[in-house]
Amino acid sequence: MPCYYLYKREKKLQQRSSSNRHPPLQLRGYGDVGYAVMGPTGGKFVNLCLVISQVGFATSYIIFIAANLQSIIPTLSRGIICYACVPLLALLVQVTSMKTLSPFSLVADVANISGLIA
Repeated sequence: MPCYYLYKREKKLQQRSSSNRHPPLQLRGYGDVGYAVMGPTGGKFVNLCLVISQVGFATSYIIFIAANLQSIIPTLSRGIICYACVPLLALLVQVTSMKTLSPFSLVADVANISGLIA
């Protein structure tokens, strides 16, 4: 039933955006799509879901990094490694160009290949 409702809302939205009374919609992200389909509540809900999802991914990634580093350096606790990773990753996500991240990707590829060979 919700799929049918969203389908009908999408058709209504397409008709509305194609009519001359309303200017075409500027959809810049997922929150804008939620706003266009379900109004302000939909936009806030979609953005909230995105934030929860990204926090979960980031947390699991930090725990993964800490577990791997702790296997290499067993004297450090996992909590200290997690706290040390946060500022480094916060600086890394500020990079806006993918070209600047290419050396990190190359190092990661070399590490993956050497891990498979060893």
